[in-house]
Amino acid sequence: MVFQLFFKMVMGHNSDWGSIIKFLVQNSFGAVGIGLAFGIASVFWLKFIFNDTVAQITVTLSASYFAYYTAQEWAGVSGILTVMILGMFFAAFARTAFKGDSHQSLHHFWEMAAYIANTLVFMLSGVIIAESVLSGQTISYKGVSSQFIILRPDFFFILFLEDVKGGFLLEFVMING
Repeated sequence: MVFQLFFKMVMGHNSDWGSIIKFLVQNSFGAVGIGLAFGIASVFWLKFIFNDTVAQITVTLSASYFAYYTAQEWAGVSGILTVMILGMFFAAFARTAFKGDSHQSLHHFWEMAAYIANTLVFMLSGVIIAESVLSGQTISYKGVSSQFIILRPDFFFILFLEDVKGGFLLEFVMING
């Protein structure tokens, strides 16, 4: 949501306090509502599936995808927050809907899907950044372009110092806790 807010600001949309608060409230409550609606519908649907692992995986996967798409494209709210709410709803109320050995299989499927998706996101973003740096291109969207500030060595040094500071602070809190 914060990325979408900053992106709208960069693209020249109105960014006074009233519109910012309206955007955040609208996105938050809209995403929660859509996530809960898809969660209720999915759990209701899962109650009719008995010991069919493939059908249960299909329902959870399609509910997640359609919830994201509905929120992001149709409703204009945060799709990521919607899927997070859907997952929390599944964790809280769908445990009784999974019967037999399908619970363990479903857990393994989602663990594997998360690993593959995470790997793909970081590989693709690395390839895109490396390609744009090596070719000397700037990335632009709708006429607004920018150089990569993150590729400056001083930026990396500052991030490294912040990481070290955070590590020492966390270690101090954990030891003296």
